[in-house]
Amino acid sequence: MPYARFFARERRLIENELLTPEARVHLLLMEPEMRALFVRLLGGIEQDPSFPHLLLPHGDGFAGPDAYLGDFSVALAEAAAEHGLTHEPPETQLRGPHRFLRLAESIAEQLPDEVCSLTLLLDPEEILDPEGWRESISFLARSITSRWLKVLVLEPRDDSMLIDLARDAPPITRRVLHLPPEALAEAVTPSPTSPTPPTAGELSLAAARASAAAEHPEAERLSLAAMAAMPPDAPPLSQARALHGHGQVLLRAGRSAEALDPLTGAAEMAADHQLHSFAPVAYADLAAGLAAQRRFEEAIEVLTVANRYHAESGNIPGEAATCETLGEFHAAAGRKAEAATAWRYAMALYDRITNPDMAMVREAGQASILEKMHRNRIRHAA
Repeated sequence: MPYARFFARERRLIENELLTPEARVHLLLMEPEMRALFVRLLGGIEQDPSFPHLLLPHGDGFAGPDAYLGDFSVALAEAAAEHGLTHEPPETQLRGPHRFLRLAESIAEQLPDEVCSLTLLLDPEEILDPEGWRESISFLARSITSRWLKVLVLEPRDDSMLIDLARDAPPITRRVLHLPPEALAEAVTPSPTSPTPPTAGELSLAAARASAAAEHPEAERLSLAAMAAMPPDAPPLSQARALHGHGQVLLRAGRSAEALDPLTGAAEMAADHQLHSFAPVAYADLAAGLAAQRRFEEAIEVLTVANRYHAESGNIPGEAATCETLGEFHAAAGRKAEAATAWRYAMALYDRITNPDMAMVREAGQASILEKMHRNRIRHAA
């Protein structure tokens, strides 16, 4: 199994990275499908007595530093008691992240010799406060003093909120995890001989793989099965993703009219439950479905919502990409002036991307816009 070798290698890399004395925070960037598989791998590592680090995961939604790290403080204290680790209680005057860090370092300093580090795995289900999230990770990278305390953060490869923080290594390192498509397909396809039925998440991943391979009937069957397998008390984000996945399957199959219902449901759920990281994706795909029906006015209105989410979270690449698509919708509706305005604004947004790691994103985005402007006989300069 190619993916088994891949995960064995990744485990070795993680073990070695966590031994790097000067690094405090490690970012792992990956595609959504890979993320689900990797979390499963880490779950196995956590139970493996040969793994030389004490790994503590925290996957709750991030609504702010105090609530997120406060909840994790409770889990830390419970884990310390379970492993027989004593620790000094933080000073009563400490609050929020400072209190959490003092507790974590106190526990890390009490680790037995055979345990190399206390590693905090941060994988929030949803980030409701992007700026607070960035500030929290930056605080941990700057403030950790114990060489035995490490932080492992999982982030989407194409929508990272933290990648620019890793520019000033070594306190923060980053690495991209990528599995070849054929191996990923093997990893996410449910086995008919498995003794346990596949989960809704596994079925959604398999549906996405089938859809990408243009196996549209199989993709629809799997995406419907994923929605049927979703527990009624599943988190709103999981339910919204299942709806969105089914809508994407229908959209890729050329059935945009049928795709509108699940895509609308996903977007509405994202708005109702304040799923700020997922909402722009849901609204963008709903806009694509409307545009495929040549309902450009509605598509522009919906995509403007996605654009606003990106702007409010400071996601410049996402804002630029949605502005580029807005230009396409205006052009398709015959509004050349509006298209030109949207594309020029997108060009200006791409100019604001100065991170060297994002240079390819900037250059590809600007080249795409220039090609569209040339095709529509629009000059770059106003």
